[in-house]
Amino acid sequence: MSNDDRINRSMWPIEYRKPHDVSFDKKKTMMRTVTTSGSGDDARDGSVVRLHFSVHAPEEEGGERLIFDSASVQPGGVSFTLGETLHAEVLERAVLGLPPGSVADVICTDAAAASDSLLRIEPPPLGPLATETVTAVQRKQFSEQIGASFIEEKNAEVLAEAKAWRPPATMTRWNVRLDSATAGVVPAFITYPPERLDWSTRQKEFGATSASRERHAAAPPRPGALTRRAAAPRPRAGA
Repeated sequence: MSNDDRINRSMWPIEYRKPHDVSFDKKKTMMRTVTTSGSGDDARDGSVVRLHFSVHAPEEEGGERLIFDSASVQPGGVSFTLGETLHAEVLERAVLGLPPGSVADVICTDAAAASDSLLRIEPPPLGPLATETVTAVQRKQFSEQIGASFIEEKNAEVLAEAKAWRPPATMTRWNVRLDSATAGVVPAFITYPPERLDWSTRQKEFGATSASRERHAAAPPRPGALTRRAAAPRPRAGA
């Protein structure tokens, strides 16, 4: 089997070359396609990863525009720990389960998951013409999928999804290259999904608190603060 045909190591193989849902709630708000396969140990919760990425958004007149390139901000790559990151959620989902050297495209329609306050990334809203294009493409895909399966339950599921689908308010494409990833040993012992989610939540809260403390410590003193502390004490009445 060639690298291009690589599948994951689960009981339910996923062809990496095909787009598949990597969103946490499995609502297809983050669809990942691996365009280049890497090698080595897969990145997982607790792995310290370093990656390069760019973010693109649809243009009204067709095509797409670049809205962010990590090379212009951090040329050496963006590093963080999976599960602790304060960066956009889509970055975690882009590399989770992939080995170093992998390159992936993720189409994200979740505005919150595509927002990054530290890197100042804010997904722009889809314009009217771009929305029409996205809607036409999605309807075509639904028409090809409805009735295509010999399993009636699957056809019913696609039909229900087509009826419930609405155009997204935003859409971004994240092209991510994973340069390196550590083993992530500690979370490997946490196997029960709710416990893993709880671990991730605690780590994010810890990271947020640490970042807040660092910003507070680095903040310049308020005007007059040193003067007030250095001022001589007032004499007591009757002294």
